[in-house]
Amino acid sequence: MEFAWRIKEANLRTEFLPGFLVLHPPRKITWGKLWHRVFMIRWILLYKLRTKQGPPLGANPLLIVWQVVTTRTLDLLRTTTHVVTKFDRGFWRRQLFYQALKWITFPLVLPYVLVWEFRFRKQLGNR
Repeated sequence: MEFAWRIKEANLRTEFLPGFLVLHPPRKITWGKLWHRVFMIRWILLYKLRTKQGPPLGANPLLIVWQVVTTRTLDLLRTTTHVVTKFDRGFWRRQLFYQALKWITFPLVLPYVLVWEFRFRKQLGNR
């Protein structure tokens, strides 16, 4: 996402190649890798800060907390609605598993996201 944003900011031209194919080899996902993947969400926060999505760096901390909590909650509700309304028979087990994982880890992820939001804001503010 950030790479695409940088291309756009530099006014570079991109081209869609319909015949192009990217293969990602299947990987065995262990519980440890799955747990690690849950907490990779912090990089989405950095992307949103760098692309100026959300409150500015010097915003009121309460506004920042409100924005993070509402964004994460609404995103979870939106993706849950999508899984239910766009039911895909071929992938339903995987989709339901990951959605359930998001709901189960939500109480842990939310404070984690808030900590990283303020860390990234501090780091970007020091530049």
